Amino acid sequence: MAKLLIPKTVSFSQRSKRGYIHRGTKAFVLEGTRLKNGLSPRLKGAALRMLAAESDYFTKPLSARNKRIRAVLGKWGVRAEKVLMELGTGRALFQREGTCLASHEGKKIFRKSPAKIIRNLQETFAKMSTLEIIHWHPHMGNFAVSAEGEIIVLDLGQATIGQPEKIRTGVSKKEINQIVSESNKFCDDLTKYYYEVMYGRMPDKSEAKKLKTKLWNDLFVIAFKVSAEIHEKLKAEQGIN
Repeated sequence: MAKLLIPKTVSFSQRSKRGYIHRGTKAFVLEGTRLKNGLSPRLKGAALRMLAAESDYFTKPLSARNKRIRAVLGKWGVRAEKVLMELGTGRALFQREGTCLASHEGKKIFRKSPAKIIRNLQETFAKMSTLEIIHWHPHMGNFAVSAEGEIIVLDLGQATIGQPEKIRTGVSKKEINQIVSESNKFCDDLTKYYYEVMYGRMPDKSEAKKLKTKLWNDLFVIAFKVSAEIHEKLKAEQGIN
């Protein structure tokens, strides 16, 4: 018997009355899928993220800005989830490529080669930062991994972009603060994810500080290298010596 999939809102905000953001992401789930009654806002958000992580098809907003972000990412070798069809309502049907890291299967893949996947995550994040793309929600539920370990960026609906084509000699304080805030969220979630997947628990303060510091330091080194490479390619494209 064929299984019927229906779209269910999985975008969540504790600021709304019931938590759902109905103009956000809708994941295709089995008909009859329901959350448990009485969940706290934190657990409700986690349950919706898991539904999204286990789904392969979505409808999401697809703005002109989002198209530009996807084009810039593609130019510089960063994969994003696949657009199957534009629906003509400012939304599109997406298909996930790879396996979401927050899914059960994604966690199994991570356990097999955590160092490689962490490195690839950091390189992907460093490219996005260098290209002035701020995701705003860089948690592990918004990254997938291919069979070869390549990272695929998910849920770019709220992402913003600066002027990645411009050769920059410096960045403003506001831009620095955005990058630091985004990097902090990324490293914090990756730290928690690592301990949850590898040890089945959250890290204590000492463990979290040690791993997060290492992730920060490694990310800084990778970002410096990635930034230099991208800027050299931009200069060559624009004929700048």
